[in-house]
Amino acid sequence: MWYNTGIMPERTRYRVLMVAASPFPFPQGSQVLIAGLAEALAARGHRVEIVTYPRGAAGPAAPVPLRRVAAPPCLALPDPRPSFRKPALDLLLARLALRRARELRPDVLHTHNVEGLLIALWVRRRTGIPVVYHLHNRMEPELPAYFSSAVGRWAGRTAGRWADRHLPRRADACIVLHADAARDLPADGVDPARVHVIPPGIGHCDPPADGPEAVRRRWGFDTGPLVLYSGNLDTYQDLGLLLAAFAQVRGRRPQAQLVLATHLPAGGRREREVRRGLGAGAHLLMGVDWEAMCALLAAAAVAVCPRGVCWGFPIKVLNYMAAGRPIVAAAGSAQGLAPLETALVVPNGDAGALAQAIVQLLDNPELAARLGRTARSAVESHYTWPACAAAVERVYAAV
Repeated sequence: MWYNTGIMPERTRYRVLMVAASPFPFPQGSQVLIAGLAEALAARGHRVEIVTYPRGAAGPAAPVPLRRVAAPPCLALPDPRPSFRKPALDLLLARLALRRARELRPDVLHTHNVEGLLIALWVRRRTGIPVVYHLHNRMEPELPAYFSSAVGRWAGRTAGRWADRHLPRRADACIVLHADAARDLPADGVDPARVHVIPPGIGHCDPPADGPEAVRRRWGFDTGPLVLYSGNLDTYQDLGLLLAAFAQVRGRRPQAQLVLATHLPAGGRREREVRRGLGAGAHLLMGVDWEAMCALLAAAAVAVCPRGVCWGFPIKVLNYMAAGRPIVAAAGSAQGLAPLETALVVPNGDAGALAQAIVQLLDNPELAARLGRTARSAVESHYTWPACAAAVERVYAAV
């Protein structure tokens, strides 16, 4: 047993091999969590190394060694979404992970994403190194959203169901991001004693020095209040619901503007689909980097998360909280939010309730300011990387 005094004795320092089966770094929730956690663990004296895909993108990179698979350019992925190239990359990543495990002799394999878990379990079989699985999502509800055909959605749902029910229980420990997620795992055969609830941390999202008016000039926005969504454009984000709700908002507040801002580069099927749904006063911004996203958050009157099903922890919500923005969130993605204290929470799939909550914050600046202040205070108190890393250390000790 050891106690955290701020200075770790030598015997509690771990060698950690993280398996990130995705492009890394990348400005998306899971990859942001990996980078923040790796940096926090390294700052506490652990030796952390990440094995990952051949390339990443502009995003927060952890200051720890990265080992990338050697692969031809044709296998490089532009983003973390499912691809027929993934199996080949995962085979190469498995070989790299086994080699680094034998060279580094880590105390633990800390793995992210289902493909990473498969790789870590294969490495454990050959080395005996225990596996900690960090669950960011469940595959059964998420995989079908990546397919447009009925057959594809069926295949995704079937594969996701199998992965959820057979893989997590094989890990030596599972980390989930909130208490509701922990309640689902025993039904899949996971020993409750091996489940650890550890919320993610979040960094600062400081406003730009030149103020919100510069943001409006840069993007050509009008003078009306900005309603902001930040994140990817995948179907499970329920952006169609948000666009329907905003049409109602515009009917009542004609000057309001909706901004959908994503880190994804321009082009692709989802961009075309979202653009077709844009109505009056709605803007879609592609390729927005972290600095520009913080500037957009600083200029936003309301930040929105319409997603109705989110088994993990939407990092965008933590970003909204860290920026001190008043938030409207669907109940299914309101992890970490307290209704009427840090956000307005509305029923899933209810465009009318979503519109009403947005209008309520636009019409009540005092309520909006109070929710923003309380949200930022909650982040600073409960969602820090040092606290997250300290909790993860206890999981390492357990395995």
